[in-house]
Amino acid sequence: MRKSLLNFRKVKMKKLILITLLILLLFPVVYCENKEIDELPYLIPYRKGDKWGFCDKDKNIVIECKYSETYPVRGELLKVKKNGRYGCINRQGKVVIPFIYDFLYFCKDNYYKVNSGYKPGCGKPGSPGSPLGLWGLRDKDGNLIFEAVYKEIYISDKNEVFLKDESNKWHQGTLEGKIEKKVSQKYIYKKMYGVNFKYINDRNGLSNTNSLDNIDISKYHRIRMPKEERIPVKVLATGREDLCQTGDRYKFDSNWGFIDVKGKQVIPLKYSYVEDFSKGLSAVRIGRNRKEAKWGFIDRDGKVIIPILYDDAKSFSEGLACVRKDNKWGYIDKQGDVVIPLSDYFRCSSFKEGRARVEKWVDRDSRIGFIDKNGKVVILIKYQSAMDFNNGLAHVKYQGKWGYIDKNGTEYWED
Repeated sequence: MRKSLLNFRKVKMKKLILITLLILLLFPVVYCENKEIDELPYLIPYRKGDKWGFCDKDKNIVIECKYSETYPVRGELLKVKKNGRYGCINRQGKVVIPFIYDFLYFCKDNYYKVNSGYKPGCGKPGSPGSPLGLWGLRDKDGNLIFEAVYKEIYISDKNEVFLKDESNKWHQGTLEGKIEKKVSQKYIYKKMYGVNFKYINDRNGLSNTNSLDNIDISKYHRIRMPKEERIPVKVLATGREDLCQTGDRYKFDSNWGFIDVKGKQVIPLKYSYVEDFSKGLSAVRIGRNRKEAKWGFIDRDGKVIIPILYDDAKSFSEGLACVRKDNKWGYIDKQGDVVIPLSDYFRCSSFKEGRARVEKWVDRDSRIGFIDKNGKVVILIKYQSAMDFNNGLAHVKYQGKWGYIDKNGTEYWED
């Protein structure tokens, strides 16, 4: 009898331990997911008049408003601008990266790309082939790893550093600041993207494109980077390039389709434009002008999943895609069912962090607000300009001045 009782207690104890372990394992997962979605950064850029600093979520000033601009937290350091130059401070307000750069941004793992020579309004600094400043690299302690003398700098997932010098030669280095060897761009693309991409001029010299080693580039006028093992390619339908200064999405002179990473055509080149694949679906367009253009969605095998009947469509994001029909915008799911009814917005954006930008005419001016996934306006449609949410904050323009809001519409500024 006593032995049976002991065995019963052992079994009961094992069950209790198992249940406890399951609770401990599950609880952090739930907590982390909620934290990622709902919590704000500890420090939030705050504007007081024309000066910027940082506050907490209750608008208590943590770092004095004395800078010409401050930016959302990325990594250990805080990017700030003072007297027209960029630098970084720590969370106590001490300068770590001096204010000597024309541009600066966080790249990965608490490393910061710094730029000398960039002129605002000239395009993206450091873009391929452009004289828009030179790049260097610093770490979270402000240590200079590479001087700002390179046209491009990349850091791979394996912490390899690739640098392009002013003579367009590529080098491989380390995060300790050493240059190890010269490398080809093909080698870099293989390291960075897992495919043998290389950057080339296209046949007629009008623009730039990408190519895979095993693809006959004479077949295609443009080849984009692969997404989900599908590579968008185009050929000219009219025999000549449309030279207007617009992106491919606004041109109708081409036939687009998809090849796989081995160069095999998997979706015929029959669309006037295609978006990259997102979660297994690509938005595609037929029609040779704006009036005739219709959009729908295909899968990775080219099968039409959502009928090609919309006047405009954007890629899926967070399970929904925004579509336009008869001058009204709404949102559909991956089955093509309307989730948020088409309304009289004249422009919408994809969902980011549970919020989507919507735009309306208000007193003859366009104004922007945000809706949730139920289609409810949760942030008033009153802003002159607005960016998507990122880490709980969106950059917006109101009455001619920029500031930040959270997902509840709280405004982090005072005039």
